Amino acid sequence: MEASAFAVERQAQASQGPLTGRVTLSAPPVLVTHLLAGRPLDIRSQHGGIQLSVSAQAQQVSLSRREADVALRLVRPQEPSSVIRQLGQMPFALYASQDYEALHRPEDWRFIAYDAQFADMPQQQWLLGIAGRRAVACELSDIGSHLAAEAAPFSRDIRLVVHRDLRHAKPVRAVMDFVAQVITQTAGLGLPAAAGI
Repeated sequence: MEASAFAVERQAQASQGPLTGRVTLSAPPVLVTHLLAGRPLDIRSQHGGIQLSVSAQAQQVSLSRREADVALRLVRPQEPSSVIRQLGQMPFALYASQDYEALHRPEDWRFIAYDAQFADMPQQQWLLGIAGRRAVACELSDIGSHLAAEAAPFSRDIRLVVHRDLRHAKPVRAVMDFVAQVITQTAGLGLPAAAGI
């Protein structure tokens, strides 16, 4: 019964004619902080009737249960009702202060890793593979706070996800186009020609 109620809500939103209404976007905190936080006024200048609600969440939300209308994800969503568009890739690297390498031998380097809730994430496995037997000095849950040394490149796909029932709703479509533009026009993130939804 709950699934039917959510389906009715999605159909009502999808049938909206004008570019008005609230659209909720869920995205990883690092993408919200570094790409989207300063941009809500940009979409308002293009589409004044849209209220963008951005939710910074590391965990996946359910588009079927209306926890968000649109999502940016670094992992492939599992809901069969989702429509996915790959927008770009987010590169990962190891960083250190300018004098860290000179002060410490590589075998003495200390690393900052993700906390236990991210143990299965590819970037955590990549980082721990580089660290090897060297110490993890600190664990953080925020991807934007990590520091370390220098290593081979690694990247994660950035995917735009929407429930299939909402992909043609004008306000949702406007937000999707806006987010795609932000990602694809950001140097180092966008793919040359991101396929559309």
